[in-house]
Amino acid sequence: MVARGSLLVLVALAAAGCAREMREPPGPTVVQRDSAGIRIVENPAALVETVLPVSPEPLVSVGTLDGDPNHQLFRVSAAARLSDGTLVVANGGTQDARFYGPDGRHLRTVGGPGQGPEEYRYPIAVLVLPGDTVMIQDRLDRVWYDREGNFLRRDSGDMGALQSVVGPDAFSELGFWLADGTLFTPASLREDGPPRAGPPFRPGMRLMRVAGDMSSGEVLGEYGGIEQQFVQVDVGPRGLMPMVAPHAVATSYLGVATDGTMVVGDSKAPEIHVFRADGRRERFRWAAEVEPLTAEELERWKAYQRDAGWMRDRLPQFERGWAAMIPPTTKAAFGRVAGGRDGSIWVPESQEPWASESRFLVFTPDGRLRGTATIPGSFTVMDAGADWVLGVWRDENDVEYLRLHRVGS
Repeated sequence: MVARGSLLVLVALAAAGCAREMREPPGPTVVQRDSAGIRIVENPAALVETVLPVSPEPLVSVGTLDGDPNHQLFRVSAAARLSDGTLVVANGGTQDARFYGPDGRHLRTVGGPGQGPEEYRYPIAVLVLPGDTVMIQDRLDRVWYDREGNFLRRDSGDMGALQSVVGPDAFSELGFWLADGTLFTPASLREDGPPRAGPPFRPGMRLMRVAGDMSSGEVLGEYGGIEQQFVQVDVGPRGLMPMVAPHAVATSYLGVATDGTMVVGDSKAPEIHVFRADGRRERFRWAAEVEPLTAEELERWKAYQRDAGWMRDRLPQFERGWAAMIPPTTKAAFGRVAGGRDGSIWVPESQEPWASESRFLVFTPDGRLRGTATIPGSFTVMDAGADWVLGVWRDENDVEYLRLHRVGS
């Protein structure tokens, strides 16, 4: 499911490396079931080390710094590929959606700011259904189009009804509509009393599958939100500010495939939780070592934050917050999970905005690890198939480009 965009490039295999892989093939994936009937897929370290090739140049690229406004992308929140190669992009910065041909040519723009039937407050997801019907989610509403981008209808979501299903001890954070017509929603558990300064903590989060008419909901599990800490900065009504350190553990989630499958990743451990529409549950695991967060990495993260445009008027309070913050000693096991309409799952090993490359563990729908794909620069996966990946790449000026790359040999 889900989520924010960038580029994908192949790391070529050296001849010696290829020979080594042929002499020492990866060990078998271990599949078992636990006492609760949950299917467990264990992937050995050899699969993590297997290189999954990605084309060095994009097959299609959409984006520009100057020029045609139809090709200027800003705050892309979601993107998907239709069966004929058409690309659909939810461009949050302009509150519209764009359709591009298989060659990247602009076909049409739909929506725009507003609250009319064909307008958007903020498009957050693109879902492709059988027959290439396109559903673009606008907060809790669903806006439907055919494959050419012709408007079909708008279905409005009822936030009050959703909150009733979530319950009085939590508040809904919207979530994402799934292909089977149900809603996958996270609900933050309400804290006792006002916020107060203290050590790092993870707020509670309840993940639910809610019926399409919002008459009922099923609790899938309770997880921790992003690790944070309230520190005293003498700004605001209580003088407190929440601080989130780099590589903080968090829970990310998304819907994949066209059958209502949901994927949840709590980055405290190298494991992905999969919830099938028919009630089956699975765990995909892989071998990984805990990496320390060094003082140099922490300082580089602060320097990157200082250069952000939104930081200009807030820097003094953030400097006080950083001084009081207790940073983690180790990194999260992975970043925000992503996936494709084919059910594949892409798990970023590292994805700092300033990094020279992005590394992804790529899983098949049944949990087998295909290997690691390394992509130069900052790249966020939006959609994927068995032999392609679609995502947003950002250049050194933070300009966004939608790019499609071939995956596999």
